[in-house]
Amino acid sequence: MVLINRPHSCKYFLPLFRKAGVTLLLTYEFASTGMRRSMVVNGHGLSVLTTRPVVLSVRAGHASPLVALFLQVARAVMAP
Repeated sequence: MVLINRPHSCKYFLPLFRKAGVTLLLTYEFASTGMRRSMVVNGHGLSVLTTRPVVLSVRAGHASPLVALFLQVARAVMAP
């Protein structure tokens, strides 16, 4: 597990894992979200991240073909 080493994150995530009966092997702790993301991308562990939802907004009829395709895929994946 690659953990973000911030007080609120540790207090939130670690008890959740304990309650679920999961014992974590903390391989790395970082204060930087970017560093943690990099370690996961490079196969050094897994991580959990809570963030605010990302919103993509495009004025109707003004999306490039690539953005329009992205929106189509995102809607299909996110649809209930």
